[in-house]
Amino acid sequence: ATALLLTGCATEVANSPRAAAVATPESYGAAGITVDGDRFPDAVANGEIRTTVDRTSTISLDVDTASYSYARRIILGEGRLPPPQSIRPEEWINYFDYPSYPSPAPGAALQTASWVYQAPWQLDRAVIHIGAAAADPRFVARTPQNLVVLADVSGSMRGRDSVGLAGDVVRSLARLVSPEDQVAVVAFSGSAQTILPPTSGASPWAIEQAADTLQAGGWTAGTRGLDHAYDLARRSARPGDTSRVIMVTDGVFNDGARTSEQLVDYVSDRRRSGVNLSVLGVSRGGLDDSALQALAQAGNGEAAYLDDSIEAERVLSRLVEAGAPVARDARLDVEFNPAFVRSWRLVGYETREISRAEFFDPRTDAAEIRPGQTTTFIYEVALQPTSYESPEPGPYRYPGAAGTGADGTGFVQPYRNGTANLSAGVNELAFVRLRYRDAATGRMVEQRRPVTGYPRAQLAQMPTDIRFAAAVAMAAQAARSDTGRPRQMAELAESYAIGALGNYPSGDRAEFLRIADRITWLVPQR
Repeated sequence: ATALLLTGCATEVANSPRAAAVATPESYGAAGITVDGDRFPDAVANGEIRTTVDRTSTISLDVDTASYSYARRIILGEGRLPPPQSIRPEEWINYFDYPSYPSPAPGAALQTASWVYQAPWQLDRAVIHIGAAAADPRFVARTPQNLVVLADVSGSMRGRDSVGLAGDVVRSLARLVSPEDQVAVVAFSGSAQTILPPTSGASPWAIEQAADTLQAGGWTAGTRGLDHAYDLARRSARPGDTSRVIMVTDGVFNDGARTSEQLVDYVSDRRRSGVNLSVLGVSRGGLDDSALQALAQAGNGEAAYLDDSIEAERVLSRLVEAGAPVARDARLDVEFNPAFVRSWRLVGYETREISRAEFFDPRTDAAEIRPGQTTTFIYEVALQPTSYESPEPGPYRYPGAAGTGADGTGFVQPYRNGTANLSAGVNELAFVRLRYRDAATGRMVEQRRPVTGYPRAQLAQMPTDIRFAAAVAMAAQAARSDTGRPRQMAELAESYAIGALGNYPSGDRAEFLRIADRITWLVPQR
């Protein structure tokens, strides 16, 4: 499922003032910021966009989670805020499951839904919350998996939190795969070698033994490792398999065989062979997060960060259980109604913007979504003055729709006497288009849905999942100091999280509550 919080982001990347800062596979290696030895994409937080300048927001869906688990390590483990450049709010939000998002209709791979409420952090603004959910994995046939673990065992990977976690990845797979799956292990440093040939999931002990052979040392021949792993995955694939290389690395490649851009191009080419690449980042003080992001995007996979063995188990269980993607090249386009929306800002997704031309182009490469996944988008919007009229009975100042009234200057009120005005398009704040390629049929699908709702509705009245996603979005923005009052934003995040644990009194949501509490104490008081 995917959820989107509409808060103001640019649509046409080519014309956006942020275009130069967007970290895409094409720009990998060109721009980045190093903080405490770790390197991150140099992406500028989204600003407010007036609908008179740009009324559309167009984004590739995103199911990466690396930013959240990295922040968890810094906040809970080191007792300080993570670098602002490392915080991607969408990866914090999409780290969690939102089971109340409506499931797609039979035969569909994805479905969107939307909610509208007053922004609790700025009462003169509203929030448009868009969630996208993939088909329930219980109703999707699971295909056998052909998995190749590509473990970086170079010198920079020494330590329990590096090569030790690569071993944990192998051990987790031994426990999680089914008998019809197969797992192979390739290790690379100055050269690449097969540690474990393709082995049936019916032999978990053989897979576990491979983890004990991983020892770090030498330089990093990333190109040779990828060559070896892709070739092994291709040669060992059986008819009907879903093939994937799972790369465990700190992202530091120094073999010099290819430039950074050439390495990304290489992964893009190998993707066309039907083998996808997921990248699991490890280490601290030498991590190249920008490399992990670029390689995962180019390889049609996702990027995650492993801060401990528990996270390794969590990431791999979701990857193994979900199986093959149900939707490919998934992207979203949100068109705001300028009659009601004066400006907008998208929370996060700075590195996921695409142009509208790319949205409609069937050749565009975008996100792959597996069964059970959700994506959330949160937009903060400022409404035209008349849109905030109280829904109490009485005359309205602007009786006509913009450009269509008697004098062509008025705005239609979305609410009359406390009820929605259901004239065509009158109560629509925005219009959502979702495009994806159905993985089963190869057919390009476009879904369309208007966004309606009362912008004075209270967040406290929203479903539990909506309140929790909003709390996570607030915490990420507070930690990144996106607003002028981060302490107030952090306190709101903690307050709403406490009331949105729902059926999750322990586990991921309870742990987030600890993080939100720490952020409250760590952010500056302004």
